[in-house]
Amino acid sequence: MNRRMLAVPLIGCVMLAACPSHDSGSGHQAYGDPRLVAQGRQLFAAYCAPCHGALGHGGQVGPDLSASRFKYGKTRAELVQTIMKGRRGGMPAFAAQLQSGQADALAAYLRQLQ
Repeated sequence: MNRRMLAVPLIGCVMLAACPSHDSGSGHQAYGDPRLVAQGRQLFAAYCAPCHGALGHGGQVGPDLSASRFKYGKTRAELVQTIMKGRRGGMPAFAAQLQSGQADALAAYLRQLQ
């Protein structure tokens, strides 16, 4: 088999794997989009910082959001579900205050905190 024929799929796989903003199945803006992250930062300051601290490192109520793992998962879908529906034990639901696009922006920001 020709080496060039092997190189094309290999280069495509390497490029996809190296893309930090790829979130399979999201269908939304890339998480690395600076505008999305900036919007999430503003929303975090307004809605999340009172419990999770200004930098997301945890507060008196909320856990550290810069941790590498979250109890309920760190995919876009898991983060949005936690934001919108809340979790038993203290995380309030924000579906009445936020639109789904805003929850996506918050999720993008949270993934940048690591």
